[in-house]
Amino acid sequence: MPPVSKTANLTLSALGIKRAPWIAVVLLALTACESENAPPVVLDAPPAATPGATDPEAPNEAQESDDGAPSAGDPDAVGYEPEPGPVGGAHGELDGEDPDPPAAQTPGRRQGPARRIFIRDAEARGAVCNDGSPAAYYARPGVGADRDRWIIFLEGGGGCSTPEECVRRWNPNNTDRMSSRTYPETLALADGLFSDDPTLNPRFRTWTHVFVRYCSSDYYVGNRADRQPACVGGQCPRAPYPADGWYFRGHRIITALLEDLADAPAGAPKLGDAAEVIWAGCSAGSLGAQRTLDAAAEFIQAQAVDREVPVAGLFDAAWRPRNPTREIDQVRATSGAALAMWDGVLDESCAAETDNDPLCLRSDFLEAHLQAPFFVFMDQVDSYILGDAPPATADQETWSFLAQQVRDELAPLPGVFCPQNNWHCATRATPRYYLEDEDGISLSRVFNNWYFELDGPTRYIDETPFPWE
Repeated sequence: MPPVSKTANLTLSALGIKRAPWIAVVLLALTACESENAPPVVLDAPPAATPGATDPEAPNEAQESDDGAPSAGDPDAVGYEPEPGPVGGAHGELDGEDPDPPAAQTPGRRQGPARRIFIRDAEARGAVCNDGSPAAYYARPGVGADRDRWIIFLEGGGGCSTPEECVRRWNPNNTDRMSSRTYPETLALADGLFSDDPTLNPRFRTWTHVFVRYCSSDYYVGNRADRQPACVGGQCPRAPYPADGWYFRGHRIITALLEDLADAPAGAPKLGDAAEVIWAGCSAGSLGAQRTLDAAAEFIQAQAVDREVPVAGLFDAAWRPRNPTREIDQVRATSGAALAMWDGVLDESCAAETDNDPLCLRSDFLEAHLQAPFFVFMDQVDSYILGDAPPATADQETWSFLAQQVRDELAPLPGVFCPQNNWHCATRATPRYYLEDEDGISLSRVFNNWYFELDGPTRYIDETPFPWE
């Protein structure tokens, strides 16, 4: 197990949560990218960016686009109303006893699906999606002793860091990235790190699993009180859309989530009883997890008065090299503009030690300020850097430069998996997470070695020279 984080100099104010001796809480981390072979209830992976469409420096890393150009739209957005959350139990279907039948939770058997849970009193607490609908997560209780071991994953899916990007991001035919109104009641959650195959995943399949849906488009840092107008420069999202504009409440969603998990109903796992926590996520979710890891680890440890609770990060596909064509001040200005639109909350240590430098949004800048241990997966030729073109058809000089920069930045880290597979997100994709090379090396094996302190490599960086065949 990696060393327990040292967080003595952090405060809970980074998460906006007051310390309460009777409450035990843990922060849900990171978001997931979608598996390319995910079950039908899992959202499709976002379309890959085309070369030049995504600026590797902008906070909207892995920016999405919809399948049509923005239109002038109806300024009144007639016909759009976000759906409210449930009016019954605060924890939806997980109130009381576990909903899955005993056979589905027996070690060696397939697990049941994760159940949707809306944030309690989300509107009153400001924990809402872009359109004002209540934020939600999915949870599946663990089995036996693993009930107090947690994998907490923040979903990814791009974002919007300018008003124009938000116009393009809204798609009334698929609102899942900005609204919870069409979220299904259950989620299979059965691939990659969450695989329910006892042969592939004997260590983690019976842990308690929590998957946080991403609907705030702000990389989980937004804390804006008012709404951003939906229309900009005469252009509006495709109707119907929220006439009052967008909320950016990712930070408030995480805060409310922690408070709800601390107040879990009888029969449900309580995060205050956690024995260990993996804080994970992909892409935008990975970026959100990085910015909240230390504050979460401190809060968890504060609840465990007489014991240490290991909290470790698992960051998937969010360690992007800096674009060499842009000056650092330009990068800082772009990130600062996004923070201003979201009223974003940075990692507390990074903000304090750098006078709130907007570069704290970047993984390569933030890393030096994190104290909790973490493992990084980052493909050297992630298709979201230069688009979906395979490396052989992309500009070899550019690929070579970016790949070398990724290798150099990750080389000092004790836990890392850095292949050349043209992958964006792997921890929730069964083929990618478990795929072995000719030497038996896989992301799953290397991560397990690092996390459980097993014999075998804890670092893998593919050093194949460029250009590729």
